[in-house]
Amino acid sequence: MAGFDYSFSDPFVSKGCLENRLTGKHFLLNLFTMVNNIKRNALLAIVAEWLEEWEMPSLIPRNTSAIDPEEIKHILAIVGPRRSGKTCFMYQLMSSLLQTGRYTKKDILFLDFEDYRLGELKGDTIEDVFTAFQQLAGQPPQFLFFDEIQNLPNCLDSLHDNMP
Repeated sequence: MAGFDYSFSDPFVSKGCLENRLTGKHFLLNLFTMVNNIKRNALLAIVAEWLEEWEMPSLIPRNTSAIDPEEIKHILAIVGPRRSGKTCFMYQLMSSLLQTGRYTKKDILFLDFEDYRLGELKGDTIEDVFTAFQQLAGQPPQFLFFDEIQNLPNCLDSLHDNMP
């Protein structure tokens, strides 16, 4: 295989980079930076889609919610069996906020953690989501709605630790 000198044990050092043995480490650092940029760009794209394109699906109101989202001052987990209406309930809560006229989508962050683009996100890097939101919305979100959050390990612990 032309182009590689196999006399070195470092597989990342190509024939053109023999004079600098740190090239392999630089390659890994550049690869790490590239992956982080891809993750950051994916977060920005997802948040931009929420802010600019996402539309509330038409809903048939089921039970009148006794929960006023403006009064919630802690993490509220909506639990239940599959296909029981948890996501629709979140949509109803978001819709009730938007219908007051006091809030816009710039005040609400909704993420579905079944989105394949969030696959590499970890719970302890949830701050990256907030940074992307603030960069695009110009302010931090006042309300967080996370669907399928069980797909993000340690997220609830990270959120709880970082809440005021």
